[in-house]
Amino acid sequence: LLSPAQLAYSEEAENELMAERKHDVAKANDLLDDLGYLDSDGDGIREKDGEPIKLVMVSTNNVAVQNKTSPVLQSQLKAVGIDVELQQQGRQYVRELVRAGDYDLALQAWSWTDPDIWYYSFHSSGTNPMWTMPEMDEILDTGRTMIDIGERTAKYAELSRLNAEFVPMVPLFYTINGIGVRKSVTGIQISRTGTIYWNDVKK
Repeated sequence: LLSPAQLAYSEEAENELMAERKHDVAKANDLLDDLGYLDSDGDGIREKDGEPIKLVMVSTNNVAVQNKTSPVLQSQLKAVGIDVELQQQGRQYVRELVRAGDYDLALQAWSWTDPDIWYYSFHSSGTNPMWTMPEMDEILDTGRTMIDIGERTAKYAELSRLNAEFVPMVPLFYTINGIGVRKSVTGIQISRTGTIYWNDVKK
């Protein structure tokens, strides 16, 4: 759930969850079979009680990475018999759909150095949390007050594991930005957020 750029990121939890949740088309097909979604008419789309699985995925129309991602997800879901219609909408419209819970699938992006950002999506005290449960509240309440980075990392690893167990959302990727500097330039400082500080730069 956290990226390597965030405070309290746990590489141990990341590797553990990636190993547990590998991309597995055969397992996905088996799970859908067990739920009674079958492609009984051979058209490549599963159905149940005569209703095909047709979902709408919304993304923000001016966010290039989302517009490149959505066709990939559409293709992956079609490979297991799920029909997905893509819609690109304005940022505010997508945010309102997500807040109202009025959507099938939606792409959203978060960008914040501190994992406390999840407090505003998952804590039950919020005006419109995405998903809540008492265990999530406890992790978020405790995590935001911790000073020791080791203990805080372990606490937010619990958050990632809880998300992986109940899957209110699926973390897809994080972007990596590179900054190039000539060897003759020294003293440049780059913060965790990517901000460049030129105060002590020499050439």
